[in-house]
Amino acid sequence: MLTGTCFYGCWTECAVKRQRRQGTPVRYVQYTSNITNPDAFDEKANVQMGKFHNITDILIWRTLTQPDDVVFMELDSRGKEQKTFPYKKFNQKVTGYAMHLDKKHGLKAGDHVLLWFSQDLDYIITLHACWVLGLIPIPLALPDNPSPNQNHGALPGPFAGGHTGSGSTMQGSSTASASQPNNPSLSAKAVEDRRNAILRALFRIMDEVKVKAVLGNNVTDEYLKHKMTSSHLRSCRSTVTVNYSQTPEAFSSPDVILPTFYNVSKATKAKHILGALSGYAPRKEFFSPNYPAVYLIDPDAMSGTMGSNKLLKLNHETLNNLCRNQKLQFKMLNGQPIVAAMSMFHGLGFVHGCLSGIYNGGPSIVIQALDFMANPMVWLDVITRFKGRLIRRSRWSCTASVRTVAHHILHDLSPLAQDVALTYPLLDQLLSRLDGTNGTSLPLGSVSLESVKNFMICGHGRVQREKSMTAVARLGPLKLDPSAINLIYSHPLAPMATTQAERVVGTVRIYISSKSLRYGLITATTEGDDPTGIWLEDSGVTTVCTSIAIVHPETLEVCAANQVGEIWVCSDSSVNSFHTPAGYPVNPTHPQPFNACITGYDPRVRYVRTGDLGFLWNGQQQQILQRHQSVAGRSQWTQNSAGSGSFQLFVLGRIDESFQIHGLLHFSADVEATVEGSHANVANQGW
Repeated sequence: MLTGTCFYGCWTECAVKRQRRQGTPVRYVQYTSNITNPDAFDEKANVQMGKFHNITDILIWRTLTQPDDVVFMELDSRGKEQKTFPYKKFNQKVTGYAMHLDKKHGLKAGDHVLLWFSQDLDYIITLHACWVLGLIPIPLALPDNPSPNQNHGALPGPFAGGHTGSGSTMQGSSTASASQPNNPSLSAKAVEDRRNAILRALFRIMDEVKVKAVLGNNVTDEYLKHKMTSSHLRSCRSTVTVNYSQTPEAFSSPDVILPTFYNVSKATKAKHILGALSGYAPRKEFFSPNYPAVYLIDPDAMSGTMGSNKLLKLNHETLNNLCRNQKLQFKMLNGQPIVAAMSMFHGLGFVHGCLSGIYNGGPSIVIQALDFMANPMVWLDVITRFKGRLIRRSRWSCTASVRTVAHHILHDLSPLAQDVALTYPLLDQLLSRLDGTNGTSLPLGSVSLESVKNFMICGHGRVQREKSMTAVARLGPLKLDPSAINLIYSHPLAPMATTQAERVVGTVRIYISSKSLRYGLITATTEGDDPTGIWLEDSGVTTVCTSIAIVHPETLEVCAANQVGEIWVCSDSSVNSFHTPAGYPVNPTHPQPFNACITGYDPRVRYVRTGDLGFLWNGQQQQILQRHQSVAGRSQWTQNSAGSGSFQLFVLGRIDESFQIHGLLHFSADVEATVEGSHANVANQGW
């Protein structure tokens, strides 16, 4: 934690002066500027995507221009196609769900609704129906099946459970759940922790927001009827501190009373699409900057991080910018498939699973995250099968010209570079199954990752170098190019701040002095000069429309070249704000993460404070330091030479994971690594 008020802390004025005296041969401030506003271009339709200001308008446009192209495909636990929706059918489903919520249940614009689904297409359809009606959705993953008969060392694939009625009391039911496939890779403790985290998030949402209704499908309905659900809800409610009670019925009774539940699976089919014929189309006021498009929450985020367990507000413009920046940064083409395996309830998983396919005009292939954990082979097989564009379902009319038909046939059959993304936990599961250390090893067969040109590993902590090296070694036999592995600095408040994609040089690794780091300084050295030093790997360079600054967390000044500071991000795709409930106490002395300004810089440029400590490393600085060490007759301290003059971001860890003893800065990760390396009998990472 920060201790800048102490006399000898590393953030005091005396410490800053010492840091500047011990500077590097290169003088610069740690600040990048990449605030351009390019427009994405749809190469098939020859249309600038900037003319659209929300995803719903893009959905309507693509329904008119490519109605039979596949937009969403849901796969079961074996990788078989379960549901396939072209644009027209998906649009009709959205219209039908919107009519059901409007006419039958009377939900109005501005109502907050909780979307409690498993990771399936009903969730995505309901999300878009909410945007049509102007509802404010709050997505939350459904917990695992609480069946007492299941193997507690297993995690079920498809969720089961549910609840019907209007505000009925949760007292349990004898409804039996469907049998579920087991996942032998997750312990009963992991299942319980995940369930409790989701249920605590549910009560925090109802504490801070007046939830009008809970929306779900048949799976949600069965889950809420299950006899174990009520006891789990009561148990988790007792651990939550109620501050605002915006949904009072959930806290005013010994039994847990949830808001009214509406089952969208009962919606009737609609013959018309969004527009004049159906009478359902979004109104202009729904897309104003101050109107929330969605509130996201990450129940798995560790407490203490910026944005952990808080409702994150994003408007439609921000969602559009997230899709645009993805398309521009990774050069996504029209029709390029997206295999969505990450959680679609927060972060980049939300963007990839619910939005990017519509924006890019390609299919989104939805895989349950739990199915991935149970059998990563499904994910590898899907990537192999969909390495090219999906063949469109449209039939050529007799009036189509030969040139047009030939162009589209070649367009459909041309192979594409794929973009896939995993979090570190999903990557761990994949690598452990490939090694055979977690269950039986996978039969790879004809699996090939040759088409993957952008293998994104998403996280916002210090780069786990061992895992990235293991990924290169284990995925190499599957024909994955090592240069395709792309680390993404994906923070809850800035989902895509940096990337390693398409750099001239490879990963930048430096060896820094742990002694200097204790004083908040970055000093490159060698393993021979400092055996206690630390190897660090970069998280890439800034993405399009993004600027990063390393700022002193107390003086709010930009740090010099050799100083450690807080990572600040300025981007049009960052989270807009936290949700602040009525009566929320504002503490002016507590640093706010949004709309931060750098002292002495343009006050119109506003940043998001990530709460992570790190530094920017310049390729020119690296070359000069190498020359200085070469003149001194010492060996080079880095394995790669950047030499491009660009800034690479290095993340050291969260502020909350750092601590000071006698004014010296320490990180818990370094202390743990020291303990693990002290004796052979000390288990790695506690296992």
